[in-house]
Order: sequence, then structure tokens, then C-alpha cells
Amino acid sequence: MASKRGAQVSGENSKNITFLIFTFNEEKRIEYPVKSYLPYGDVLLVDNFSSDNTCEIARQLGARVIQRDNSRLPVAECKEEADFIFPHVKTEWIFWGFADEMVPESCLKVYRDIVDNATHKIVVQKLKTMLYHPDMEMLSAQAAIKLFKRGAIDFLPSGQSIHGLGRFAADIRSQDIRFLPPLDEYAVHHFSVYNTEKLTLNHNRYSTSHSGLMPGNNLGIKIFIQPFMTFLIFYFVHGGFKYGVRGFIAAVQYSYYLFQVLAKAYERHHHITLEGIEENFRKKKSEMLEKSPKSSWMTRVVAAVKVFVFSKLYLYKKRNSR
Repeated sequence: MASKRGAQVSGENSKNITFLIFTFNEEKRIEYPVKSYLPYGDVLLVDNFSSDNTCEIARQLGARVIQRDNSRLPVAECKEEADFIFPHVKTEWIFWGFADEMVPESCLKVYRDIVDNATHKIVVQKLKTMLYHPDMEMLSAQAAIKLFKRGAIDFLPSGQSIHGLGRFAADIRSQDIRFLPPLDEYAVHHFSVYNTEKLTLNHNRYSTSHSGLMPGNNLGIKIFIQPFMTFLIFYFVHGGFKYGVRGFIAAVQYSYYLFQVLAKAYERHHHITLEGIEENFRKKKSEMLEKSPKSSWMTRVVAAVKVFVFSKLYLYKKRNSR
């Protein structure tokens, strides 16, 4: 296994596509994309120092492996990562993929034809995302870029893009882009292995980076409207209602992700920090050392009514819970 001072590389393949697969402890699923891609090109794992058998399985199957600690980066699709990887790529064409993705043979054959004919530089296709089980497709993207010719994409520095490959190079023309039909046979299949616990952890990290790209205008309005609209889109337009409780959970999760992004952006633009909050509390605490709060007569009347009503309800609940 490689040391963290450099990259460890093994294996050979002479075809003109390098299939990059980003991995961290993926021993349960790495064999599927590796076996799928090897007949069509070189397979290169970009591994974040897995502690399981991910790298060993990949090498035994015929893939190469480089290792790099990229945990400090919010996403893999950035210039820092590309600059590290590309010196290890031997081919003109690059597929930018992950261990939870596969490409069907029908699409891989199209890749081969595109590369052999050399008529295009970028492929745009459907990314089919499945949640909970293979029949639950809600979050598919119709315009994902996975396959491109070296130099066709200008990668952006970390923090300037979230799950975007960057932008087209200046010399890319419309005729350089091949659009595949948004059909399953020409799609990258994303098997999204997430439950609520794992998704919450990842979304917290992504939303922090995403919020840094969010402009400050109208955030107060957006935070009320956009999460609700996102829920409606995922649940009704993307068909979450067809999947019962699981579809409802997924729609709520992704609307809450947008809420996190907007809330963090609002806090950033309005300079709401833990230090600022603590300073506000410190002032109130100092004030309480000097004098106790005093309520108005109206507030005291309302409080008395609340005590009367809630005490009756509380006693009733306790008596009937025995």
C-alpha cells in the first residue's frame, strides 16, 4: 500500500479511455465498476487511503491505484484533485466516476465509438440516481458530464463549484459536444447507498461549501419559499409520491438540504457566528447579575391563565397514564 508521501501505481491497459473511480472503503462494491470498465479502457482508482480491501480487490482485477488524502476537499470535482490525478492518466479521454456508479455495456460501446471516431470532445448524458432500491428513481440529472477529452474541461478551484466538473474550455464549440438520449441504456447508473444518518452527515459538509457560493440577495424570502418548492418538485414532479413513505422521506431530505444551504448563507451574510451569539448571551447574563427581569401586568395575567389550563391538562394526562 502507498505511503501518504506519494502515489502508488500498478497495472496496465492500452485503450484510449481512463476510467477514474474515487474510493474510500468501497470493498463491497468496487468490483462491479472495475469489471464493467476494464474491457473498454484503463481503470484508475483515486483512493482516499481506504482501511479495507478496496485497493487489493481493484489491483487483483486489473485496475491501477493512486492514493491521496482528499478529505480536506469538499468535493472531488475540483482543480486541486485534477492536477494531482492527470499526470497519472495515460489516455486522451477521461471518465470521471465513483464507486457507486456503473455504465451499461450499451453505453460503453457508444463511448468507444465516440473515442475511435474522434468527432467530439465532451459527452453529455443522463445520470440515473436510485434511492433505497433499484426501482426508485427520483434525483436523476439529464445533463451530466462524465466522459471528456483531456483539455476540454477547465476545472475550478475547490469551493467554487459543488458537484460540477467546472466549465467548458474556451475552444469548445457546440459541434464538439455529443448529447446521448436520456435513456437507461445510455445513462450512468448511480446506486445511492444512503440512509438518513449517512445523508445528514454528508449534507452538513456539502451545505457548508454550497452556502459559500450563495449570493446574499433575498435570502430572507428564499428561505421561506425555496425549500417548500423543492419538496413539491421532488415529491410530485420527480415522482416521489409513487414510492410511498420512502419517496416522502427523500423529498423532505433534499428540501431540508436546500434549507441548510440557505440558512448557512443567511448566517454568513448577516455575520451570525457562535462567537457573536455567545457575546449577546454574555451581555444578558451580566444584566441578570444586576437585576431580575420584571414582566408587565398583562403578561402576568396571560401566564396565570396558562398555568391554570396546563395544570389541569397535565394532571389529567398523568392520571390516565397509569
